Amino acid sequence: MAIITGFSNFTCIPTILLNIIWRRNFEFYISVFTMIASFMYHFTESLNIEIYMEPGKWHILDNIGSICCINMLLISFMNSKSEEKRMKLNIISLLFIIVLQTENPWDLFNTILPIVCFGCLLIYDYLTNGVPNFNLKDLARALSLLVVALAMFVKGLDEHSDYLRIAHSFWHFLMGIGSFYLYQMNENSNIEFSNILQEYNAFIKSNDEKKSKI
Repeated sequence: MAIITGFSNFTCIPTILLNIIWRRNFEFYISVFTMIASFMYHFTESLNIEIYMEPGKWHILDNIGSICCINMLLISFMNSKSEEKRMKLNIISLLFIIVLQTENPWDLFNTILPIVCFGCLLIYDYLTNGVPNFNLKDLARALSLLVVALAMFVKGLDEHSDYLRIAHSFWHFLMGIGSFYLYQMNENSNIEFSNILQEYNAFIKSNDEKKSKI
């Protein structure tokens, strides 16, 4: 259980590489933070051990990162292409989530409220700026993965019927891949999941060449 619930978080690495390529530092750091926090929570909880802190505290950090990642996606769906606006909204989202989770991380209201608030902001953005032209191919891929991922999440809510938390691990696994396509829906990007390492290496090589010229 420690292996499958912990390491299933690593399917978000391609999304992390995508944010490096796009130079989106906030999304990069929060994604890495969430991946580590989720891994530590599930790993320590499964083995009933402490690594630096108890599993419950890693759970709170996992909550903060996970909610923040959902809001990052909602912000990326907006029609506005202003990097400054995107950064400000992401910072506001993070601070709002920290306050709510500090008040009570186990209250479902504190989990849902920030997502609902930024969902309303997304609707307001569409009403004022119009709906962007989403990449339908990536949208279809993302939705097909999300439907199965949500079904696994619901099934995994009953831990007693989820042997070794396999259903919950599939939630991690599918959401990691799904987020890769979700981020690209509103971008002029057509990077395939299977080609992300080649794209990342090309990006690093291009940066090294620019530095050498300077």
